[in-house]
Amino acid sequence: MSDRDRAPGMAARAESFIIERAGENLILKIKREDGRVALIELTPDTAFYLREYLSNALASLGMPEDV
Repeated sequence: MSDRDRAPGMAARAESFIIERAGENLILKIKREDGRVALIELTPDTAFYLREYLSNALASLGMPEDV
């Protein structure tokens, strides 16, 4: 992470993302507005936790869980 990314409000915003399978794990690829790509490897446990976290966040915004 660069010093620029650490500054409040200065990190490049996400433009798009994709999730790919890599053996037993998943790779979350996040493309930023400035063209950089962040790669995050997720174990099955971490992927499940992220799914639950996002589901709860969407529910708190009034979004249906099956979106």
